[in-house]
Amino acid sequence: MDNTEFKHEIRNFVDADMESKKAAWRRLSEMDTSNVDDMSNLRLGDNFDEPINFNTSQVNNMSGMFYGCENFNQPLDFNTSQVENMSGMFNKCRSFNQPLDFNTSQVTNMNYMFFRCESFNQNLTHWDVFNVKNIEQMFRGCPIRNIFKPVFPEEGESRESYNARREAKMNDTAEILNIEARIGFVVFSEASKNATQRSDTGKAMKLFFNGSEKSKVMQKIVARFSGDSSGNSSGGKSRRSKSRKLRSRSKKSKSKKKC
Repeated sequence: MDNTEFKHEIRNFVDADMESKKAAWRRLSEMDTSNVDDMSNLRLGDNFDEPINFNTSQVNNMSGMFYGCENFNQPLDFNTSQVENMSGMFNKCRSFNQPLDFNTSQVTNMNYMFFRCESFNQNLTHWDVFNVKNIEQMFRGCPIRNIFKPVFPEEGESRESYNARREAKMNDTAEILNIEARIGFVVFSEASKNATQRSDTGKAMKLFFNGSEKSKVMQKIVARFSGDSSGNSSGGKSRRSKSRKLRSRSKKSKSKKKC
């Protein structure tokens, strides 16, 4: 099957009535796509949510592949070693939230790749995007956490430097996920509701995510939320208690002077 035949079969599937779609997709899935190198702009429809097992070993263009597939949320086991263009690949895939173990080493264009992917929040720090040049609006309208975003190359950066930064972020993200698993992310959420803790917690997390003073911040976070008597949490209570006592003495002193 070549590109023309592949796109023709895709159109047959899209144009089929509801009763015929399952059979049309099953027939398409059984076809040999090993010679297809263009799977861009398939326009599968907003209700599309079928499992995919295409042979993508020769594909170099996946731009807009799932554009507008609002209900699509199937796991993808694609060989993407030859892909250069992934722009808009999941554009407006509002339900999609699957792990993506893609080989992105040849990709140069990721513009609008996850634009308005309103459910996507997967770890992409393992992606090698050293050759990517275009990332305009890549995560616009997407709730992915900053710690999950891939490391993009800086202008003029060497491969060695990039690899070191990428590995560092992968390790940092793994450590953060480990902390969250052990302590419970809900603890951070609850702590943020307490006005007396909000500034300290926010500062600590910001420092940690930026990778600076990591070990100190780790200790501070663990001490604050684990109830460690040797940590800052008890110290904070002690300081607040002393502060209240001083204010109380000050008020009593002023009261006596007035009398």
